[in-house]
Amino acid sequence: MLNVKFEQEYENINLNINVKIDSMRCALVGPSGAGKTSIFDVISGLKIPPRGKVILGKDILFSSQEKVNIPVHKRRVGYVRQNSYLIPHISVEDNIRMGLNIDSKDFEDILTRLKIKDILKKRPGELSGGELRRVDIARMLVIKPRLFLIDEGLSSLDENLRACVFKCILDKCSKWNTGMMIITHNPLYIKGHVDSVIKIEQGKIIQG
Repeated sequence: MLNVKFEQEYENINLNINVKIDSMRCALVGPSGAGKTSIFDVISGLKIPPRGKVILGKDILFSSQEKVNIPVHKRRVGYVRQNSYLIPHISVEDNIRMGLNIDSKDFEDILTRLKIKDILKKRPGELSGGELRRVDIARMLVIKPRLFLIDEGLSSLDENLRACVFKCILDKCSKWNTGMMIITHNPLYIKGHVDSVIKIEQGKIIQG
C-alpha cells in the first residue's frame, strides 16, 4: 500500500527511514522527537527530503532519483496535524467545503457524527480546541483521501467524543478503501482498530 524511504537531517536527528506498509490501518509509535511527524510530513508532501521516495499504491508521489514530486493538493492524502491550519477569515463550513469530493449524504453524515452542524457559520477563532480538531478531521475526510494521516489528532477530545469521532473515521476509511495511519502516545484507544504497529526511535524504524 505504502512504501516510504528517505534520509534527512532534521532538528538534530538523522532520519533514515525505510518502511513498507501493507496493512490498511497502521499505528506509528515512539518517543517525542523520534521523527514520527516528519514521516507524515514527507508522505503528505509538506517536507521534501534530499533523497528518497514515497510510493502510494502504484503511484510515485515523490522520487528524488526520478525527479517526481506530486504537489500536496494532488496527492489526496488527508493529514490531520497537531495544530489547526484553518483559514481564519472564512466560516467553518467554507473551510470544510474547500476540498469537497464526496456526495451530500456522506457530507451530512460526517457533520452529524462529528457533532459540528451547529458551528458551521462560526469562524475558526470562535471555536474551542476540541471543535477545531473535529473541523480539521471533517475537512480532511471530505476530500475522500486515498490515505488518512492522524498526528495525535484525537488527543484533545474527551473519551466519549473521541470514540464517536474515531468510529466515523474508521467507517469512512473502510467504505472508501482508504488507508489510515495514526501517531499516538496513548495506544489504548486504538487497540483492536489497527492491523500493525510501527515503532520508531531516534529517526530509525526499530519494529514494523
